[in-house]
Amino acid sequence: MSDERPVSSTPLKVNPRGKFVGSRQKLMIVNLFKSKMIQQPTLKVKEVAMIISKELGIGKNTIQSTIAEYKNKKTVSSPNKSKIRATYKQKVDDFERDAIRRKVHEFWFRKQLPTLDKILTAVNEDPDLNTYKRSTLHLLIHDLNFVYVKRGRNSALIERDDIVLWRTKYIEDIRKYRAQRRTIYHRID
Repeated sequence: MSDERPVSSTPLKVNPRGKFVGSRQKLMIVNLFKSKMIQQPTLKVKEVAMIISKELGIGKNTIQSTIAEYKNKKTVSSPNKSKIRATYKQKVDDFERDAIRRKVHEFWFRKQLPTLDKILTAVNEDPDLNTYKRSTLHLLIHDLNFVYVKRGRNSALIERDDIVLWRTKYIEDIRKYRAQRRTIYHRID
């Protein structure tokens, strides 16, 4: 009778799908890859990746991309955990900004006080424009250089005085140049 006991192996923990593989795990993959290639140099990279995948419980594609990263950069890195999200300023283009500005001016042309709720309703009802939340539209309107002023008991949305004066002077200059029959060039970005 031999004194050999059956070796019980614990079940392999598999890395959950979608969970990132850190730099320590990537170093383990690279070290295991190097040792497997030294032990069995006739194996192909895909075959070694399958063996490592079964041993470590990490997906074959992750193993292959880690090995490729190591071969290209001679180092491995941890993934970026935080997503870089675009701000509202980056999502809104000039067309959208001008359309929102026109919506505000339309209220003044109709002799109505433009409030944030009225503008929000008008912008969200327009099929050509994106829909906005109240807080995002508030930030966007502030970014368009509109300010709130108190008129009696109501607050109204107006453009800053310097912008109104600049626009008035611009229109007067254009009219003067047209009367003089001068050539007017417009810059297109």
